[in-house]
Amino acid sequence: MKREHIITVNEPESYISESYKILRSILSHFNTSEGKRIIMFASAHDDDDKTAVITNLSVSLAQSDMKVLLVEGDFRHPKLYDLFEVPRMPGLTNMIFEKKQLKECVHDIVAIKGLSVLTAGTSPVANLELFARPEFIMLMEEMKTMYDLVLIDVPPIMKYSDGTVLSKSVDGVILVAALDESHKDHLVKTREMLAVVHAKLLGVVVTKSKIKKKDKKY
Repeated sequence: MKREHIITVNEPESYISESYKILRSILSHFNTSEGKRIIMFASAHDDDDKTAVITNLSVSLAQSDMKVLLVEGDFRHPKLYDLFEVPRMPGLTNMIFEKKQLKECVHDIVAIKGLSVLTAGTSPVANLELFARPEFIMLMEEMKTMYDLVLIDVPPIMKYSDGTVLSKSVDGVILVAALDESHKDHLVKTREMLAVVHAKLLGVVVTKSKIKKKDKKY
């Protein structure tokens, strides 16, 4: 695992890690009070730090004694296998198209008790309609029985349809947006696209916020 890229592991007492703990508390509330178990993380663009958010949040959740599965749903540009230094295959696509079992494909992260990663697996373009397949819907039901929370990373909504398709089947969606970088009209368009399919938008996480030094201390 590349610890230097995961601030909740590398700097657990930092103000950024504390921000993830706040987000963790909110997500835990949705989980316990509303039964939301499978959450999709989406963004309008590539540079919104969505993968960093979902990765650090999954670590923070596991640190609070929750059993968490982090799923790589970006088949074009997968990053999680490299970040956690686990084999890229077998993964999600291998489960759907080769009938492999979840336990065969999930990687438990030894350094972080309670955290498991499911990589994208083999990623030919033909597999990009995977989220609409009934086999995947059944797989999500299986995930719910094995994990407290399942977090799914998907490619940018404005570029690809994957996230819009998946958003119809998950328990909730969190939109990630970079401060001063995500154009407001693009965010509005992304929200409208999710609304059309009746996605359950839980909230927005703002990244790349500049914190003044005096604000880092009490």
